[in-house]
Amino acid sequence: MSFTAVILHSAKQLQRVAGMTLLERAVLSLRRGGASRVGLVVSPGERQDVERFLSGSRLASDPPELLVAPRGGDQARADVAAELVGTPDLLVRGPVAMDWGFVSGVLEELERNPDLEGSTAGGAIWIRPRAGDGSTQRLPVDRFGGTAVEVTDRQSARLARRTLLAQSIKPLHIDGIVCYLIIRRISVRISALLLAFPISPNMITGASILLGLTAAAAVGVGTYLWTAAGGALLVASLVLDNCDGEVARVKHQFSDWGAWFDIYGDFVVNASFMVGMAVGAWRRFDQPAYIFAGGFALMAFSVYNATVFRYIHRLGVPDEFLFKWWFDQEADALAARGEAVVAPGGDGSGPSGLGRFLSGLKYLGRRDFFIFAYLVTSLLGVLHWAFWVTVAGAAMNFVMICYQLFFWKGLSDGSGD
Repeated sequence: MSFTAVILHSAKQLQRVAGMTLLERAVLSLRRGGASRVGLVVSPGERQDVERFLSGSRLASDPPELLVAPRGGDQARADVAAELVGTPDLLVRGPVAMDWGFVSGVLEELERNPDLEGSTAGGAIWIRPRAGDGSTQRLPVDRFGGTAVEVTDRQSARLARRTLLAQSIKPLHIDGIVCYLIIRRISVRISALLLAFPISPNMITGASILLGLTAAAAVGVGTYLWTAAGGALLVASLVLDNCDGEVARVKHQFSDWGAWFDIYGDFVVNASFMVGMAVGAWRRFDQPAYIFAGGFALMAFSVYNATVFRYIHRLGVPDEFLFKWWFDQEADALAARGEAVVAPGGDGSGPSGLGRFLSGLKYLGRRDFFIFAYLVTSLLGVLHWAFWVTVAGAAMNFVMICYQLFFWKGLSDGSGD
């Protein structure tokens, strides 16, 4: 459906909250949330200043449609906007911090209920407004999901920043239990500070990679103090690895290039730390077995990641979670009614017992879980124990990926062909 949004310009919309002005955030959120047309209503006296602001803002390359209203007052300007573009589906008539999730929720609600009318966010946002009628119902923000906070003072600005950051956090099944329960509680506070500075998400990603490489070099020294420092630095790298995504989503600075940079950066850090653990243990115990085991783990880890990267590059989407193991495909096929599963030793009736076991086990192999384990074992002086668990995990992944590449004949999208 066609979704039209109109913003009534005011000076308060130029205040910066969470790294960008409310006006920029509103326009970008409206567009990403599904608005096919975004208009900005200004008075003749405001037009020149607004055009100057837009030319130096994030909206310079694609500014909103300027609608000049000769009459003052919010209601009069809303009436003029209605005359020019028709009654908008969504009218922003105050300083409000919103995200695209809220806009998308409004659009979905309007598709289900075309007669919906009302106001939300303290009256700063009106949905299908009726000119001159003040009896329209008030709708709660949480009805639509996402964020929409009216910003009138410092307290509401802080609330808006916290809410926007909270909306940027990934769910538990994607984040991993350690990230969800511990790391995110740290990263959102750091991100709140970073939002006040002109720091891009890619800069944060670069800093995260640098910390990770420093951690690898530290554990490679082999002494207790350097090993403990390396474990702490790796956790710091993970915290910043969460911050880059949080800042990107809040500041509307997400890009495919940045996502690929993040994914490949994680691989470089993980591989480097694996090598660092092997070298550090070799220096500490003078046992060549650590070097050979580390070399094998690095090879196995690289083969696995190369397969995953090839898969998601073919999809054109920088998201490692889209990769499907053969047991994931079995589960998907079971969910798709009438679709047969063909697997070695299977009868087409659904996931095997091994597949169900591996599907649950994979959640213990999350990056956040291993990094937390590295920290704990490095502080206890037994990082070499975690190293052997890593080698075993890499060997298991290597066997499973070889099985998927050379023996699995299931769904074509995950066969590795």
